[in-house]
Amino acid sequence: ELTTAIISSVSRCKAITHRLLGFAKRIDIQIKPLHINLIVTNVVGFIEKEALYKNIDIRLMLSDDLNVIVSDRGQIQQIILNLLTNAVAACEDHGIITISTLNIDSGGIEISVNDNGVGISDDIMKKIYDPFFTTKNEMGTGLGLSITYGIVKKLSGNIHVESTKESGTTFTVHLPKSVIFNEENEDEENKDTPD
Repeated sequence: ELTTAIISSVSRCKAITHRLLGFAKRIDIQIKPLHINLIVTNVVGFIEKEALYKNIDIRLMLSDDLNVIVSDRGQIQQIILNLLTNAVAACEDHGIITISTLNIDSGGIEISVNDNGVGISDDIMKKIYDPFFTTKNEMGTGLGLSITYGIVKKLSGNIHVESTKESGTTFTVHLPKSVIFNEENEDEENKDTPD
């Protein structure tokens, strides 16, 4: 039993260290044309078992004619995975998570993750993008949304959240037609406050 506990703790430390490294260092970006609906579908596959265990219904409302954007696959996967992981954690048994994609006027795309979970109170809303802030006690590192915010900004995008306590939360990410790198991106990446 002690060995099992030690191995579990080491695995947790490893996961935290990897997330810290991802948060701290500049990850090489590989810019390519991307079909976001395929990425969404693949990421949903990562968490299907956990959602099934909690009797959570994940619904896809993906635009049939979604724009192809030029961006980084790995970092967009991380954005979607982080938002979905939080949505699953926020939902009780028999919860519903809806992921939708839409085109936006600029030629970019919108990704929305909505859950009918516990929602976010106003006082917590002010801190959700702060590094190491978590409401999950020992189960969370407080890095997911902070990393997500940094990645979205690095990809020249924006993230917005709407939430009602006990009624659910919607995170909406706008990503441009193509990533634009400049000094402002680097400054935005380090901000602590949401849009």
